[in-house]
Formats: sequence, C-alpha cells, structure tokens
Amino acid sequence: MKGSIWASTCCRKWSTGRANAHPGFRFERADLLDPKTSYVADYVMSSGIFHLGDQEFMQRMITAMFKSCRKGVAINSLSSWDDFNSQAGFFCADPLKTLEFCRTLTPQLLMRHDYLPHDFTIFLFRDQ
Repeated sequence: MKGSIWASTCCRKWSTGRANAHPGFRFERADLLDPKTSYVADYVMSSGIFHLGDQEFMQRMITAMFKSCRKGVAINSLSSWDDFNSQAGFFCADPLKTLEFCRTLTPQLLMRHDYLPHDFTIFLFRDQ
C-alpha cells in the first residue's frame, strides 16, 4: 500500500518516526498556512498543534488541511470537556463547536472522545 501524508506537527521526530515505521508511505511536515506553497496529499494530519493557539487558528488550519487532502484529515486537540481542568493555561477546544465547524467542510465526520478525558480527535473525509 502506498500513499502520501502531510503531517502538521510540532515535532519533527514524530513525522520521521512514522516514516521509518511505515516505509510504504511518505510522511512530510508542512506549514499549510504558508501562502507561498501548495500541498496536496491523500491524508493530512495534525497532532499537538492547537494547544498554543485559539479557535480562529484552529479553524484556519482545519480549512487549509481539508483543502490539501484528497481523502481525509485527522486532527486532535485538548478538550474543554475535561472535568478536572488539568490542561489549565492551554487552549482547550469545545469538541461540539469544533465538530459543528468541521460539518461546514464535509458531512463525512467521525469524532472520538473516549481515549483520554482531556483529548479528542476528529476525522474528516472527502465524499467518495
């Protein structure tokens, strides 16, 4: 199986590690908000990039990621649904508001909020 994946991540080690673990795929880091460049990949993922941002940055990035994908997008964020406020000082997105925003891009969505109390992931898919 072959494919291309653009990873928007804070960590170069993350994308390098994934490429080494999955040699049939090409993992690359990219700044999708840079207007001088254009990226297209089968899947575009982000991990750990929203905690220092805000809702406006998150929506701009998700939009840019979706424009750059052929098949789908995966994003994760700290959640405002954390009952213990264990992530104080960091941006914690409201999962429902984020899902509602993602619905403006595509109706093909999957949200997971079951693996950590302070974290959620949303997958956005292109219509096939």
